[in-house]
Amino acid sequence: MLIDARVAFEEHYVSDLDQWFEDGIDCPGPVLIEVRAVRATAWGAVSGEVIYA
Repeated sequence: MLIDARVAFEEHYVSDLDQWFEDGIDCPGPVLIEVRAVRATAWGAVSGEVIYA
């Protein structure tokens, strides 16, 4: 789902994003993408073990 509501941006925007969006929260165009995962796979950073969730 694409979310383009300003309220949602204000809730999730952090100053680290300023390097990509020089106008900050007022930058035109960006949208948030809501993702609902059914399954995820991750690899352990040290052991290389595969973890299924």
